[in-house]
Amino acid sequence: MLVIVSDLHLTDGTTARTLDADAFRMFVERMQDMAVRASWRADDRYRPLDGIDIVLLGDVLDLVNSAQWLSGLVRPWSSDVATAEQTATIVADILQHNQDAIATLESLANRGAIRIPMATNDGKPAFDVQLQPVPVRLYYMVGDADWLLYRSGDAMNAIRRSICSKLGLANSPEAPFPHDPSECPQLARTLAKHRVYARHGDVFDSLSFRGRRDESSLADAIIIEGAMRFVQAAAEKFGGELPLELILALEELTDVRPLSVMSTMLSNAIQRTCGAKRTLQYELRSLWDQQIEQILDASWFRSQRWSDSIDVDQLASQFLLNRSGPASQEESLQPSLLQYALTESEFRNRRAKYVVYGHTHRAIATPLEASYADGFVLNQIYFNSGSWRRVYDTTSLAQPGGQLVASDSINLLAFYQGDERQGRPYETWSSMLGSASSTRRQVRMDTAEASTPLGSVISVKSTNLDRPHFFQSGAAASRFTH
Repeated sequence: MLVIVSDLHLTDGTTARTLDADAFRMFVERMQDMAVRASWRADDRYRPLDGIDIVLLGDVLDLVNSAQWLSGLVRPWSSDVATAEQTATIVADILQHNQDAIATLESLANRGAIRIPMATNDGKPAFDVQLQPVPVRLYYMVGDADWLLYRSGDAMNAIRRSICSKLGLANSPEAPFPHDPSECPQLARTLAKHRVYARHGDVFDSLSFRGRRDESSLADAIIIEGAMRFVQAAAEKFGGELPLELILALEELTDVRPLSVMSTMLSNAIQRTCGAKRTLQYELRSLWDQQIEQILDASWFRSQRWSDSIDVDQLASQFLLNRSGPASQEESLQPSLLQYALTESEFRNRRAKYVVYGHTHRAIATPLEASYADGFVLNQIYFNSGSWRRVYDTTSLAQPGGQLVASDSINLLAFYQGDERQGRPYETWSSMLGSASSTRRQVRMDTAEASTPLGSVISVKSTNLDRPHFFQSGAAASRFTH
């Protein structure tokens, strides 16, 4: 049994909200139920699973989305030595901030968290004896938010050792975590055994990948020097003038996918919350454009060697508020990446029955081809593993500026081999929980007493009634810094 999840985006708490441990406990419960069901075989007899392989398909620890990058001059695109030191600090804080969730995940691999009945002689579950643990192997692959774990060197090896220990990973910490399954032979064999080809999918996004995964991408700059710097500057310049609902919306600015929807989300939030405050609306829009223009400045842009395929004028039209038009539904959705699945060699040579990507935060399952030969049929399907985050969709009815509706999702994929799950080949599990109205929140704003790496200016304390139970509340998730 092979399980794939991606895009958990666990943060250090300095910017976006992070997953609560309840999400992982729910994951364990779901896994246990699936393990029991997978132990029923095609001959209707019960034989316990030999083991479970879990692949974390990228963007699990969100190393980019941290306000600590703004505390000095070091950035992900800085020198390897300086970046490694900052990465070590951020990783340690992520592991600490999510310690309950991390411990729950680690329990799968090291403490036998998945336990199922043994089999009786007549092929039934033995419920009257002690449950037996199912061996679990946990693999980590990198994406665009945790790509720093793909860098080599002694300093990065030390960081990976810490992660492997905390998560109970089967990865070797002495080598970069794989970006392609071929870079980890044990993982490649596991995927091949289930006839699955999987990678994060960031290679198909020119904003998030520029040819080498051990290098920073333009997406890093947009998140750090664009969105996070804007929030910092807005808090410093306007302070208590910012409407509470706008502050709460800004918390989620870096959660948006695709990144080009940031401008639409921000424009909506400013227009909706600032009301008749035309001057404040104009100043906020101008402040955002100023941050984006600095990123797109010709000399700085060229100095960072961003991908030649990136059109600066197109970026300006997508991200600048004074140049962007209403977003269509197609523009607001992250491309499905389906077209790229059709080009994978593992699909074309029919070695893979299933091609799996993450990255887009939208779970889908789409048939690619059905081949018939010598009485056999080969169904090949593309899956996206979705996310465990908030997603935004544009309304079908066009409205000025493009309107977005939020919902929270949890997704996982499972693939079976042989006669597991009575011969069923795969299973998907998805849950979406709609976002409650922000008017239901009980919120107050005060001066934060605790300092962050940048020093707090605004603190919003909320019961977060519009968040599902698997999201964490608290001031740490609601703090803006300068």
